[in-house]
Parts: sequence; structure tokens; C-alpha cells
Amino acid sequence: MAIHRQGLANNDVDFDETWGVLEKAFLEIHTKNASALSFEELYRNAYKIVLKKKGDELYKRVADFEQRWLAKHVRERVVNLLTPPLLMLDSVSGRSLTTTAEKKDSGEKFLRELRGAWEDHQVCMSMLTDVLMYMDRVYCQDSRQPSIFAKSMGLFRDQILRKPARPEMPLLLDILTRIILDQIRMDRDGETIQADLIKANISMLEGLYDSDQEVEDEKLYLTAFETDFLATSADFYRTEGERMLRESDA
Repeated sequence: MAIHRQGLANNDVDFDETWGVLEKAFLEIHTKNASALSFEELYRNAYKIVLKKKGDELYKRVADFEQRWLAKHVRERVVNLLTPPLLMLDSVSGRSLTTTAEKKDSGEKFLRELRGAWEDHQVCMSMLTDVLMYMDRVYCQDSRQPSIFAKSMGLFRDQILRKPARPEMPLLLDILTRIILDQIRMDRDGETIQADLIKANISMLEGLYDSDQEVEDEKLYLTAFETDFLATSADFYRTEGERMLRESDA
């Protein structure tokens, strides 16, 4: 997208007014009403702000916007699907006190909502990244800040997964891990589960990192899920092995 520096450099930029245009457009993107937007015009507005050495303020405003959106609109939808069948655990065994059918149905609804939230966030941020391409290329590189896409993925991690689901409750990430492992256990017990939901949520964990620096061996899958998954798998196969030995000796 070619924008000519000459001419723009001599024009004053009202930051708040220009940001207001961008913020309104970002809201339209998040509410799936972006069809009438001119992305070239939006790019030009972001370009002018960065050209006037206000990239740091633009970056902060975008991050604040995304943080508020995730906290107010996305998180509430996800947390509302943490229904009693997913939360009623035996204090000793840690197992759910509800029926398998209830756990399965509630778990699938939760995983489906979280998958949708993650996919929507990625799509919206891809569109915002197109608008903010010049900010990424100039401000983020010069100041060694994460790209706005990487920053927004970190915000999803922090606002959705790394907060307690509700006061006095575990982090939503810990609950997600338990739900996925519970679904896998049901599958091993012969229940039919929605494997695509498991795959999508694990893929989300593989696409998120412990920090905004996105260190490869610090993916959430590795740091928050894999150890528990391997432990429960080892328990399952050990139990299965012992059962098969008993049956073969009988």
C-alpha cells in the first residue's frame, strides 16, 4: 500500500481525532461490520500518526483497546460457560461429581466457545495488523516492541487464560487443561467426543507463549499442558497394561 511521505509531512495531525477514526473502525472489525470500511484510508491515518513520531502512543492505545475488548466482551462469554458440571469436583479425588453426559456436553460447549473466541481474535487482529503495518515496520522495530499481532496474542493469554475464572477459583488456563484431559479420558473410556474441539484448543496453546517475546520452548502447550497430559497418559497406559496382564493370566 503506497503512501507518499511528501505532503503528509507538512500536515499537522490531530492525534485524538485520528485515533477516534481508527478506534471506531477497530470496533466495527470486532463486531463483524467491516464490509464498508476503507482499509486504505485507515492505513493512511495510522501512517500519519507514526510519521509524526507518535507511534508509541498509537501502540499503547491499540493495546489498551484490545485489552478492554477482551476483558469486557470476550472473557464474559467464555466464563459464562463454566457451568456447574465443569466445576463440581470431589475435594479428594478431584473428579467431577456430575454424570459423564453432563460433563461431556458442558465441556464441549465451553471448548467450542473458547475456540470461537480464539479464532475471532486472530481474524480481527490480522485485519488490524494490515492497518497498522507501518507502525509495526517502523515504531515496533525501532523500539524493539513486539508486533501488534504478537502483543494482542499476549493480551488474549493474559486477559482470558491467565486470570481466575471467578474470584477464589483457579486460572481459566488450569480449568481448560482439566476439561481437555477429562474429554481425553472419556474418549479412552469409549465415549464419543468432539475431537476437533480438543485439537483446536490444543492448537491455541501451541500458538501462545509464556511471554510476548515468543520463545519457542515457552509455548503454553509445553509450560502449562504437556506435563499434565503426559502424566495422565502414563497413568492410563500403566493401568491398561496391568489390566491386560491380569486378563492374560486369568
